[in-house]
Amino acid sequence: MKIYKMTATFGKLEHAELTLQPGLNILTAPNEWGKSTWCAFLVAMLYGLDTRAKTTKTALADKERYAPWSGNPMAGRIDLNWNGRDITIERSTKRRVPLGEFRAYETASGLPVEELNAAAKKYGEPRRTSIVYPHEITSYTPEEEQKEEYPVTVFLSREGYFKKITPQSLRASGEQKFKEGDGLAFAWETTNRAELLVFTDQFQCYKARLSDFDDGKASQLGDYSARSGRISFRSPTIP
Repeated sequence: MKIYKMTATFGKLEHAELTLQPGLNILTAPNEWGKSTWCAFLVAMLYGLDTRAKTTKTALADKERYAPWSGNPMAGRIDLNWNGRDITIERSTKRRVPLGEFRAYETASGLPVEELNAAAKKYGEPRRTSIVYPHEITSYTPEEEQKEEYPVTVFLSREGYFKKITPQSLRASGEQKFKEGDGLAFAWETTNRAELLVFTDQFQCYKARLSDFDDGKASQLGDYSARSGRISFRSPTIP
């Protein structure tokens, strides 16, 4: 696909035109000129807007972020070459749905490009993703840091029963419970956000976060590693 020209009524762009030349095109312009807006326009023209997204305290939904400043309906046109054919795709507002109306036709003859129109009709739906630019991210907390950190003691039995217990629960509990014939393989003190690596006698290694497991009690057997949905062992664990 080669893009010849784009025409946009989108955000700050009002009937704005951008003509591209053969080969590599590099846009250099001051901040707030509209470079990011043109990028967002191209994505919206090809895939549509996610009209179901809602504005939050930290980000505007695309349908509001790129609503034309003039108050006119959102619309656009791209002249391009697709599969060796010069065609035009257009989007316009339909029943208050921004860029909800799609049309593709041969630029010279105006004849519909049936395969594209049919695909848009069959698969067209509001986008479920949006572009988030670095300057729009106010804060980010890695998933592992979202978990509460507190001390725990981890226990593993000889038959593969696993549990983690908080110091408060340990002080209130008595002797550790095990199945008949089973017993403690080892125990160690760590924190809830620690990561767990378990090696098997089949030269396999499984990784999980301790925060993925519920806090247990001494009176419980714990998670049986061979049936745990979070760590799937098929052979005895080796400390």
